[in-house]
Amino acid sequence: MDNKFAADEINFFHNHIELLKPAMIGSHLPACIHLENFFRNPKERLDDTLPYISFGGSIYHDRTVEYIINTGDYYICAYVASGKLEFGNDDQSIKCSEKNVLIAYKNSSYTLKSISRELTLYLYFINGAAVDSYCREIISQSGHKHFYNTQFELHSFIVNNLEKLNYFLRTTEKSNLFMESIMFQYVFVRFLTTSNTNDPFTNNIPLHIAKLKRIFDTRYYESHTLNSLQDELQISKYTLCRDFSTYYGTSPLKYLNKVRIDRAKELLLETNQTIVSIGNEVGIDNTTHFINLFKRQTGDTPLKYRQSHLGTGLNGNILFPSTESL
Repeated sequence: MDNKFAADEINFFHNHIELLKPAMIGSHLPACIHLENFFRNPKERLDDTLPYISFGGSIYHDRTVEYIINTGDYYICAYVASGKLEFGNDDQSIKCSEKNVLIAYKNSSYTLKSISRELTLYLYFINGAAVDSYCREIISQSGHKHFYNTQFELHSFIVNNLEKLNYFLRTTEKSNLFMESIMFQYVFVRFLTTSNTNDPFTNNIPLHIAKLKRIFDTRYYESHTLNSLQDELQISKYTLCRDFSTYYGTSPLKYLNKVRIDRAKELLLETNQTIVSIGNEVGIDNTTHFINLFKRQTGDTPLKYRQSHLGTGLNGNILFPSTESL
């Protein structure tokens, strides 16, 4: 699908999405909004009971965009695969980054604004009696009156299964409606149980490993060593390394460095802080080490990363005040 929709897609788009920035011109979407992997379901629904996806797939933005989503008779189920966005209504709004799940309720309006230059979002317009039941349960148990939001850590698991869902969504075989329903319930019911302490998927992670990951995710700016972590958690550093690698596929300190560099990338694009200041803010005081570590993970130095993502001014300097950004 290119950026010019067919008539039924245009009608659906106009009824449910109002572009604020940049504007839609006639039947053409702005070039920064890529919908090649976003599909209209070619199959008619079987009944009003099963979950039915009318439109869905992945959407990619390569610049900041803003639009209003009018859900109408649909619930909106979304997963942030990469990037960062702001989502909400007049009563509540939140900022979401990679691995966040959103479920927006029907007969409501929401504003979605990307706050990173690039954003990949899996987005589905879905309804059916079964979906009504799921969302009533969300509202009654979690207290999310305006929309549901949570973080889902098993990124590869969810993306792989959403890609399978997309495959069935774009096929014409009527029998695949059942596969879409099964995939939806398999994936999104997992979303709804991520915060459930009785969830067997999350209970497989030992408490000391969950605590260790939480330290890295929320206190990445502090100085951590295996010895200090061993003292804080009262678990042998050898056990911490072994168990963390088992559940997350990388060593604790490598994971910590990734969290730090991911945060540094955000600061490079969203602030005018110097490279030295950003390194200090993410917990890497040695600027040379910070630059080398950043380049090892991204392929660019921090300065080049900032320039390539934000562009340059007419004088060839980056858009932020220049002290060589050091």
